[in-house]
Amino acid sequence: YPTYHDETVQKVLRNAVKWAHTPQSAYTRIHQVPHVPIEKALEPIVDRGPNLEQ
Repeated sequence: YPTYHDETVQKVLRNAVKWAHTPQSAYTRIHQVPHVPIEKALEPIVDRGPNLEQ
C-alpha cells in the first residue's frame, strides 16, 4: 500500500504545494531582476570579473 494514498500524507502534500506556489511570474530574463549595488547588499559581496552592465 503506497504511502501517498494515506489521507494525512495527501493533506501534507497539498499544503506543501500551496505553500511553495508563487503567484508572481518568475524572472524570465536576468535584466528583470532588481539591482542592488554591492555597497548596499545585505551580505558582503566581493566584486570579481566583468559584470553585465559594462
